[in-house]
Amino acid sequence: KEILNKKGLIKVGLLNFLFEGKDFTTYPDRVIKDFFTLNIDGFDIIFRNLPNYKLIEKILRNNKRIMLTSEIEISNSNSIETKDLVNNIKWLLSYSQKTLISKLYTKLIVDNEEQLFVLNYDKKYNWANSKFIEVSRSYGDYLEQFLQETYKNFKDKKIDLKLIEIIDIICQSEIAKILETRYLLLSCALDLCIGVIIDSKKIEIEKDIDVIQNIINTINKYLSKNGIELD
Repeated sequence: KEILNKKGLIKVGLLNFLFEGKDFTTYPDRVIKDFFTLNIDGFDIIFRNLPNYKLIEKILRNNKRIMLTSEIEISNSNSIETKDLVNNIKWLLSYSQKTLISKLYTKLIVDNEEQLFVLNYDKKYNWANSKFIEVSRSYGDYLEQFLQETYKNFKDKKIDLKLIEIIDIICQSEIAKILETRYLLLSCALDLCIGVIIDSKKIEIEKDIDVIQNIINTINKYLSKNGIELD
């Protein structure tokens, strides 16, 4: 327990997170643009590609499986105080890319020595070539804006709004090989959304069937507009 509270550089390995860096790192043999930095919830966080990122990206895009791609770095922190922070970030990243981004390990480095290494037994899905939020720098800093603008609401409302469950289903639907399976998964997400709306508005089904039907119609119109029709 003492080591878990010890402060140093926390590094968390991420699976299947592909992104384009904004800032440059100087290595002995090269200079590459491989990271960006954000302040989230009072923590300065670096998102960094692995050194052999270009090869990793090429392999992952070809085989669409599961690969270690990048790390999160948080200075002067410990694994306990950053656990929820990293979990929230990985779910927001998963939503933004419509592919499940999981933790593989957590490291604690003090005075350039690795003093803690913990394997994380997160669920893992194959990489999906799809996204809501663009990660190419040619489009701007959309990913950073998304994380900063949504983090607090996600942190505060993820349980009440069942956001983790909904994001999980979206990620599953993106890798479903059978169209009917994808529709079934999205139907489950739709049911969850409706359930959350009913609970949050204290709607009594018998008295407010028209309100619920309007909500269902609105969601179905959105799905149909995006080429998804659910029976």
